[in-house]
Amino acid sequence: MVGGNQLSFSCIGHAEGYNVNLSAKSMHFGEVQLGSNTNRLLNICNDSDLPTSFQFFTDDKNVFSFSKIEGTVNAKS
Repeated sequence: MVGGNQLSFSCIGHAEGYNVNLSAKSMHFGEVQLGSNTNRLLNICNDSDLPTSFQFFTDDKNVFSFSKIEGTVNAKS
């Protein structure tokens, strides 16, 4: 190396990904009368330090529906 010294350099990093969970792994609707509706609440929990986006994919002909299929969940909420 011309005009300088050789120096070894080492770098170690740590990354933490998003920590996002649903409030339930399954939904039980019980007995629903024909022609009537019932609702269940499903929360998206973001334990990360940054906001994160979500999107649910559903078929228009499905008997289930979501009030909101995409959006952003604030950090620590």
